[in-house]
Amino acid sequence: MRLMDINREMTPHEVLTSLSKDIQKEIWKQRMHKEEPNWTFPTFPIVIEDDELGINIPKELTSMGYTSHESIKDAEWLLRLSNHDLREFKELTGYRVPTHVTCDACGECDPGIMELSFMGEDGDAIKCTVLCC
Repeated sequence: MRLMDINREMTPHEVLTSLSKDIQKEIWKQRMHKEEPNWTFPTFPIVIEDDELGINIPKELTSMGYTSHESIKDAEWLLRLSNHDLREFKELTGYRVPTHVTCDACGECDPGIMELSFMGEDGDAIKCTVLCC
């Protein structure tokens, strides 16, 4: 499989939404199975009245009860996967996580890396890296 590079400006959520609905569905399934091993996809259509975050979700997923909150959790799960299991991340998404990056500002130096930590919606600590010239 030929892997695509992740654009440095892409957020984890943009990576998620760039994937096909079938891959998004698989990510949802894998995340839910890790959280609750007996979880299965809903077998009947679910109508969501108001998804207050307004994130564009494929209709097939919304009819299964997938919401903006689920989408955010999946993006956080993908970020953790890219940090902990590169092989599975590559196989699932078709993206390659960059290992060497040059600076956008000057185009020459190897940028310094600063780690930022914040709490995800599920209470887990999420680490992000910021590149500095």
